[in-house]
Amino acid sequence: MQRIVGWCAVGAGLLSACGGGSIVSIQGAAPAGSPVGNPSLVVVTPPTPAAPALVEREVPPAATDPTIRTALEPHIVINPSPAVTARGRLFVFLPGTGATPTVYRLIVRAAALRGVHAIGLSYPNDQAVGSLCNGSPEPDCHGQVRGEVFTGEDLSPLVSVAPAESLTSRLTRLLTTLHAQFPAEGWGQYLVGGEPDWSRIRIAGHLQGGGHAAYIAKRKKVDRA
Repeated sequence: MQRIVGWCAVGAGLLSACGGGSIVSIQGAAPAGSPVGNPSLVVVTPPTPAAPALVEREVPPAATDPTIRTALEPHIVINPSPAVTARGRLFVFLPGTGATPTVYRLIVRAAALRGVHAIGLSYPNDQAVGSLCNGSPEPDCHGQVRGEVFTGEDLSPLVSVAPAESLTSRLTRLLTTLHAQFPAEGWGQYLVGGEPDWSRIRIAGHLQGGGHAAYIAKRKKVDRA
C-alpha cells in the first residue's frame, strides 16, 4: 500500500537535523573543451570523524543526454550513508517553480543519511501550472500540463516539453549514466526494462514539484509519495 505524506513547511529543526554527514565529492560541469558526457569529479572536503561520509555529486542534465537543452541546472545525487543499512529505495525530490535542486540539498541529504539513494531532479519548471491553467476552459488542464512535463507527450497547448526534456526521461538518463559510471554504487537497481522502477521510488516535491509528485503517484505505483 502506498503512503502519501504532505509536507507543508520545512522548519529550522528539520534543516539543522539534515546537516549531518560530510560531502566527499561533487560531480560538476566538465571543463571547457572536455566531452559533455564525461564531467569532472572534484574532491572538495574530506569526511570528518564525527559524521558519516556522503558521496555527493552535481550532474549536469546535458551530461546524461546531449539533446537536453532546457532546465540545465545540475541534478543533486547522493549515495546512501555508509553508517546505516541501505534500504534499496530511491528518493526523488522535485523543486518548486523556478527553483533548482541545489535549493533543496539538505532535504536530499537527509534522505541519504537514512539509507536511501537520493536525487534532487532538475526538470522544466519555469512556469507555474496554476498560472498556466488560470482561466483555461479545459477541465483537465492541470492534468494535461503535468502529463506533458512527466512524459513529454504532446498533451497541452500551454507547454512544449520534448520527450528528452521530460521528467521521466531525465530520471531514466540520470540513472543510466550513474549506473554506467559507478556500477558498484547500486543506481541500476532502480531501472527495469530501461524505465524507472517506480515501485522502489519515493517521490516528493515542493509547490509545483509536490503537485507533480502527487500526479506521478496517481499514475504509477510508487513506494511512497
